[in-house]
Amino acid sequence: MRIQRECALGHRLKRTAYFASLRPELRLMSSLHPRDDREMRIPRVLVLSAYPLCAALVAGLSLMSLPPMPPIEFDFMDKVEHCIAYLVLGALGTMFFARHNRPRVRAAALSVVVGLALGVGIELLQPLVGRSRELADALVNLAGLIAGSSLFLLFSSRRAKTRIE
Repeated sequence: MRIQRECALGHRLKRTAYFASLRPELRLMSSLHPRDDREMRIPRVLVLSAYPLCAALVAGLSLMSLPPMPPIEFDFMDKVEHCIAYLVLGALGTMFFARHNRPRVRAAALSVVVGLALGVGIELLQPLVGRSRELADALVNLAGLIAGSSLFLLFSSRRAKTRIE
C-alpha cells in the first residue's frame, strides 16, 4: 500500500512539474492545488462518529415528550423538520456505509434501509411516550433518506472518491 502511495505521489509530481514547465503561471496554481486527483479526504473519526451521533439525536428528539407548542402558521412544519433531519441522516449514512470501498449505490441503499428501520421503530415507540404515531411521518422520513442519499451520490462524482484517512 505504501508503494502504491509513493507511485501515485511520484506520478502526480511528474505531471504537475510537466504542466508547470509548459506554462509558468501554472506553478502558482500547482502550489495552491497540490492534489489534482480530486479526492475528498474526510477524517475517519468524523465519519465514524457523525452518523451514529446524528441517528441518536434524531431518535432522542423524536421520542422526547414535548410540551404543547403554539400553533405555527405553516401547517406542515413537522414534516419539513422530519424531512431535513432524515435528509442529513441519509447523506451521513451513505458516507458512513461507503467507507469500506463498498459501491456507493449499495451504500446509499443500505443507508436508506437502516434509516427507514430507525424511522419506523421510532414511530412504533412514540405512543409509549405520549406522542402520536403517523404514517405520514414515516413516508416523509423515507423521502428525506432518499433525497439525502441521492444528494450525496450526486455531489460525489465518479472520479472523486470519498477516502477516509
